[in-house]
Amino acid sequence: MQRVNIFMGEYKINTKSFERLFNEKYEQLYYFAFDYVVDEDTAKDIVSETFTMVWKNRENISYEKINSYMHTAVRNRCLDYLRKEKRKNHFEEAYPTLYSEVDDDSWREREERISELQAAIRQLPERTQWVLRQRYEEHRSYQEIADELEISLNGMKKLINRTFTQLRDTLNAKKDKNKYTIRQIAVLLMMIFG
Repeated sequence: MQRVNIFMGEYKINTKSFERLFNEKYEQLYYFAFDYVVDEDTAKDIVSETFTMVWKNRENISYEKINSYMHTAVRNRCLDYLRKEKRKNHFEEAYPTLYSEVDDDSWREREERISELQAAIRQLPERTQWVLRQRYEEHRSYQEIADELEISLNGMKKLINRTFTQLRDTLNAKKDKNKYTIRQIAVLLMMIFG
């Protein structure tokens, strides 16, 4: 197969060259992703997300690096997906009642707890909300978040612990029974941001 120069002019991707890139690379990247995730729909989603990212960043990607750039991006998205699946499977095993069939009352109680926690999170300072999103939605490590905030790892852990304590105290202030534990708050955060 003859390699096509997918770029026009000086390393720029335009609509026409992007279509050629898509036609040339899609199938190869799909099978590359499928080898990791072993799921057709997930592999297609990952490759589509990668092409979207390439289009959005087309001004910053050079011709010499497009092949390795796309393979690295697909691989990283596959690994992120597998990490999330592993975490989900861990929680399904550790907390089977969260993922099992429940009656209407249990379901309502769980939905109520999630709503209460979401309301309590909205009352937190913006920075603390950002930290929770980074940790539980973006799945970033404590160290990565600490580095971005320019605080120590211990400072980051203290911030998270204070946040959990504050959330627990806020949520339990109105309850006489069925009080929240730190562990339940962590699980609910995974469900909210997961």
